[in-house]
Amino acid sequence: MSANSAPLVEIHDLTIAYSTPRGELRAVEDVNLSVFKGEILGLVGESGCGKSTLASALLRMIPVPGKIVNGSVRFGEIDVISLRQDDLRHFRWEKVSMIFQSAMNALDPVRTVCSQITETIHEHNSMGGESLDRVKQLLESVGLSPMHMYSYPHQLSGGMRQRVAIALALCLNPQLLIADEPTTALDVVVQAGILTTLKDLQERLGLTVVLITHDLSLAAAICDRIAVMYAGKIVELGETEKITVRPEHPYTEALINSVPELGDTKQKIQGIAGSPPSLISPPTGCRFHPRCKYVFERCMQHEPSLVRANRTDVACWLRG
Repeated sequence: MSANSAPLVEIHDLTIAYSTPRGELRAVEDVNLSVFKGEILGLVGESGCGKSTLASALLRMIPVPGKIVNGSVRFGEIDVISLRQDDLRHFRWEKVSMIFQSAMNALDPVRTVCSQITETIHEHNSMGGESLDRVKQLLESVGLSPMHMYSYPHQLSGGMRQRVAIALALCLNPQLLIADEPTTALDVVVQAGILTTLKDLQERLGLTVVLITHDLSLAAAICDRIAVMYAGKIVELGETEKITVRPEHPYTEALINSVPELGDTKQKIQGIAGSPPSLISPPTGCRFHPRCKYVFERCMQHEPSLVRANRTDVACWLRG
């Protein structure tokens, strides 16, 4: 990503809420975020912090009873929130596509790899026999032999299924690829292979990628920038090296300290005390303050906004 890159995606003051019997749950609240052309942006945080909900807004796929209650999402000149259903059908594959968290659940278990990819291609354009060549090309691009095109999902390993899911997401040459926890339930060797494949595809195809993960170390491996989410809000945003070397937000610091360093037998793993707050009735002030070791009175009373602090944007009264 160059300094002069133009934003491909711009999110302004986005709030997404779910209706529940206990009240309104705001899974994403007042989020502002830009995604630049050609970058890999990591969206990092604990389960339930709003990462997948925010990514779903880019495709306008918020599940019922969720809804966008405020804000805007723009993809280039396209106002995503105001798109008609007919336009969304093409937007979701031809502009933005998504690799879902569980490839086994995302793929149809009773259809071959080839039939699932060709159906998507045929529904959007007519390639005739050329679609088979496209399937072979896609499988090779993600490190799979074309011999697997007539395999069923259950005949493939977890890593191979994930590569098929990546190939399917790329079949119509989208500009933006959203990868939602693409390495879940895979061993570390296969995880590394999937991340290497994503990075290689991003560089060769000029893709823009949003990588959703709860593992900060995975994001650090391939991302240009990282946005750290906590309780529905972005609490820190900046270049990967700056965030991982010198985190400015106590939550980011805690995430880094909770990951063991390879070969350091003396390191004591530091968990994050407490639990994430309820998003139906979040705490006043900074939402992280009940778990923060640096908390002081202002944190409990007033909510900080994202401000520039040293080398990243951070929402913390220690830096503001």
